[in-house]
Amino acid sequence: MNSRNIIFIIETKLNNNDLLKFGVEFFRKQNYLIHYLNLMPLTRKKYYNDYVNYKLPKLDNHELIFNLEILEENLLKHSNPIVFILVSGSNSIAQNVFNILNQAKIKYYHIKSGKLPIPILTRKEIFYQFFLHPVASLSKITEKIKNQRVENFKPSISFINTSIIDKNYVNKYKIPSYDYDKIILWERENKNNFNFKTDYFIFFETPYSHPDGFFAEKRFPPEKPCKYEDWYLPLNKFLSKFKEITKTEIIIVPHPRTTDECLNAISTGIISNKNKIDLVNNSKGVITFASSALGIGVYFNKPILFLDQKNFTYHNKRNIRYLANFFQTEPIDMDKVLTLDDIKSRLKIDVASYDKFKKNYLGFPSNKTSY
Repeated sequence: MNSRNIIFIIETKLNNNDLLKFGVEFFRKQNYLIHYLNLMPLTRKKYYNDYVNYKLPKLDNHELIFNLEILEENLLKHSNPIVFILVSGSNSIAQNVFNILNQAKIKYYHIKSGKLPIPILTRKEIFYQFFLHPVASLSKITEKIKNQRVENFKPSISFINTSIIDKNYVNKYKIPSYDYDKIILWERENKNNFNFKTDYFIFFETPYSHPDGFFAEKRFPPEKPCKYEDWYLPLNKFLSKFKEITKTEIIIVPHPRTTDECLNAISTGIISNKNKIDLVNNSKGVITFASSALGIGVYFNKPILFLDQKNFTYHNKRNIRYLANFFQTEPIDMDKVLTLDDIKSRLKIDVASYDKFKKNYLGFPSNKTSY
């Protein structure tokens, strides 16, 4: 019987989808002992204090880390543990964690899944924003100098779902994205097991309550999430008009971190918890803001309709714009009157960009099949 310990060093409140991604149930069946050391009281204080979601699972062997001495004690009490680290390296706390692991000669593995073709701010964007927000810029520069990651990030292996070269990941192993991993299993076990009407589009929901909003003020340029009503009024108007024009149904696939309140705020469409791979495969296309789940639509060569509106934050709008541009399309502005031409012009896919995404971001072995 294997009784070796697996330690996940995290800085988030895990949901059931996270546990699936990390393979927790698989490890348990192999008799590994799972432990969670959670840095969020140190690295994400506002998120730790304010984010509430009653659907989150209760975890065994989950310890909140309020100082790094507690972290070090927990790491050293386990003999030869397998350590997976899933934290941002861009803060001084994370760098101290790396130092603790390195000095104790504890091997650790880094996981980065779900990357999308959204680049960091360019120099041109930074200079432009510097003149718009000089005070915030100086603060950000000071923070950047303080938290700059140098030589201490030394994972034994970085598991990452992209082929794009990054100097921070020396020993890099390419892995499938989480969604593509699920597709591989679906192909093996469940490919034609579907009984559902096919005259519909998928909407990948992103809830107003998504915890990314807790980090908006620390971004550069600084920003505040839009108001609740400003999030849902344009969306409901768009979905209603889209359904009227296309004469098709809209199936809403809930986000893993959604709440009943957020789902109830959407007035058009049918909420479905069926297998999203089946749902996308049999759909006419995918509607999204900038969800990483769009990779499922890419895999099945479905048209992707990106949504934007004036109340989104700078980074929301930027992410949507970059993703749409990658796929050689344009976002639909929900503030404008929707027409049939707006929809039709976005239903033809750019095959080259889809193949590029499959290769570079899905972990896709070929452009024809995953077998």
